[in-house]
Amino acid sequence: MAEVATRQKEIQFSIRTRASTGQFKSVHRVQRALAALLRRLPADLEENDDLKIERAELSQELKDFIAYHSLGT
Repeated sequence: MAEVATRQKEIQFSIRTRASTGQFKSVHRVQRALAALLRRLPADLEENDDLKIERAELSQELKDFIAYHSLGT
């Protein structure tokens, strides 16, 4: 019976991990697409305050991502 409970926990953890990974990949894909679009905007939009905020947020998220994944190495 203990093996069944252990296996059930392993399966639940695997499902949660897969769901979290899928969500992370999806969000990361959107962030990369947004960053690519921001790079393609005309130079006269460089001073737009909303775009400055968005660039700063993307930059911080990228730094957080790198820091998080470098902990495992």
